[in-house]
Amino acid sequence: VPVENRWIRREYNYWNLANDFARRVGRAAETPLSELNDPHFNIGELSEEKANIAYAYENTQTRIIPMFETTVGKYEDGVFEFGRLAWGLVAANVSLNALLVLVISFFVLR
Repeated sequence: VPVENRWIRREYNYWNLANDFARRVGRAAETPLSELNDPHFNIGELSEEKANIAYAYENTQTRIIPMFETTVGKYEDGVFEFGRLAWGLVAANVSLNALLVLVISFFVLR
């Protein structure tokens, strides 16, 4: 968060950070072009619109992208773990069915 002439790091949980980021990006999108013509981007003296743009840019590079990459990685791990579980269950089911067919055929052909 830009405060005075520096960035202050605040710890957020996933949902609060994503919601705050989305809110600020929405506000930054409403910034008029005349506001961006001013070349003055000193953090402590930014207008609210420019501060939202700076916040979105700074957090996209340092917090949001790594957080989403971590979340997607955990999601992929869960999907692959479920796939391994499903494969194991199918293999066990096929093995038990094959064994059952062999046992029934043994008694039928006897």
